Amino acid sequence: MTFPYGEPKTADDLEHAYLSDNGAFVVKKTIGSVEQIGADLPVCEEAPENKFEMKQELIDKTVELKKVRYQINEEYFPTKYIYTKNQDKKEWRYKGNSDVGYEKIWH
Repeated sequence: MTFPYGEPKTADDLEHAYLSDNGAFVVKKTIGSVEQIGADLPVCEEAPENKFEMKQELIDKTVELKKVRYQINEEYFPTKYIYTKNQDKKEWRYKGNSDVGYEKIWH
């Protein structure tokens, strides 16, 4: 038996623990408030000025990669597949609609 998240310290921890198939005794512990954890955690008071700033080199590499992979304007012109030999399992495309004359030759 192994204890991947530490051994239970109190009887309350035993209520929220389970033994998994591989022999790991997992204790689910609750996360306390900042006062309980400790005040030594680093806290960033102000947000960075350019949070989403991108370098021109990264933009150029991304555009070049899309160009090499033939993915320019891919979102505007999605690939349309043309199925033959019933690969998409839609028989009505090749035999016609049953409401319009299933037995009739339509091509």
